[in-house]
Amino acid sequence: MIRVLTIIVLIVAISSPASGQIPGASAPRRRSVESEVRKLDREWGAAVVRRDAAALDRLLAEDYTQINPSGETTNKAQEIADTDAPTFVSTVESLRTEDVEVSVSGERETVTGTVVVSVRFDGRGIRERYGYTRTYVRRDGRWRIVAAQLTKTGAGR
Repeated sequence: MIRVLTIIVLIVAISSPASGQIPGASAPRRRSVESEVRKLDREWGAAVVRRDAAALDRLLAEDYTQINPSGETTNKAQEIADTDAPTFVSTVESLRTEDVEVSVSGERETVTGTVVVSVRFDGRGIRERYGYTRTYVRRDGRWRIVAAQLTKTGAGR
């Protein structure tokens, strides 16, 4: 029993300095990644408002999927086609995010928050609130959105 405790104490003693250095050394990297992903998330919102298919093409991964508030799944091609369609029924007039949190986890980052969207639909203005989750993955040196989900949370403020 004493031998097992001694081994455990030695493992903890040897690993503690290394463990203490990793968070300190990676904190600036975590902040940098979080800042970059937050910036990309804002770019996504601006691209939606501008109906900028080229920006969405750059931001979305080829294997991107989204689950919309109706429970339907769309892919990158559908997102871009919907954004680029001249007969698009609604127009996003504004998009604002709130309570945004970024979970930094290596090469996969998750952004959660609330998005408040003002839309013009059939001539009338509608404001909606959605909870959202977007997952970013670093590929070929760039962060791309691989998954998104929107859940309706109530009328906008």
